Amino acid sequence: MSEASIGLKMAVLVKHIPDPNGISVDPEARGPVFSGTMAVNTYDTYAVAEAIELKERYGGDVTILTVGPASAREAILRGLATGADRGIHLQAEADLLERLDSLALARLIADRLRTESFDLILAGQQSEDLETGQVGPQVAALLDLPHVSLVTSLEADMDARTLRIRRDSEGRKQVIGVALPAMLLMLTGRDGEQRHPTLKGMIQAKRKPVDVVEVDASTRGGPVMAWSDPVAPTREREAIIVEGKPAAKAAKALADWLREKHLV
Repeated sequence: MSEASIGLKMAVLVKHIPDPNGISVDPEARGPVFSGTMAVNTYDTYAVAEAIELKERYGGDVTILTVGPASAREAILRGLATGADRGIHLQAEADLLERLDSLALARLIADRLRTESFDLILAGQQSEDLETGQVGPQVAALLDLPHVSLVTSLEADMDARTLRIRRDSEGRKQVIGVALPAMLLMLTGRDGEQRHPTLKGMIQAKRKPVDVVEVDASTRGGPVMAWSDPVAPTREREAIIVEGKPAAKAAKALADWLREKHLV
């Protein structure tokens, strides 16, 4: 059997995060308040959709990989219900994972991916919780793979084992080529349709294999990089109310105030 007939062996990295639609801001502390509900990072769902589309077009299989506590299995099941074939769950307690920086997390992922020969690894451009956009490129560097960011769609030449990639580049579209194996970071504005789990897919997902690998995040040492807690910026508001004056004088008072505040 030729390489072209085998298709693409793909892995998609997904992250289980606090649902962005369930986050509010405490007006006193100016910090986030989480609803407790979790969701799959939106950028990652587009990476899953692209992988499934490539599988349908060229053949192959799709593996969903996530790092997280037992509850993160839901992120894998969503990918399986969308059409992926199997899952890998690098399982560790949430409090231990919170101590890792993006590089340590990337090492955990790269160590597992290195045990298999994936043609293509996909991930979202960034996560919606920390938004560092660093894990994907760091995984690619650790695996010595070329990586392309801001990807919106792609085509494969299975005989040449290359990809023709369309990506956003500073307000314009760019088309580039890259040889396999490679890593791609998908935008939410991908050219293809979004994919959603179906009822049949959710039933089938429970029968698909998921490898659970216990990882010891405590052995990764202290973080090299750190981020401060998110805080909503303080916004000072001023206003002027002109009452009991003719329209012409009210307009002049408003214009004077705008000039004083250097707003005009």
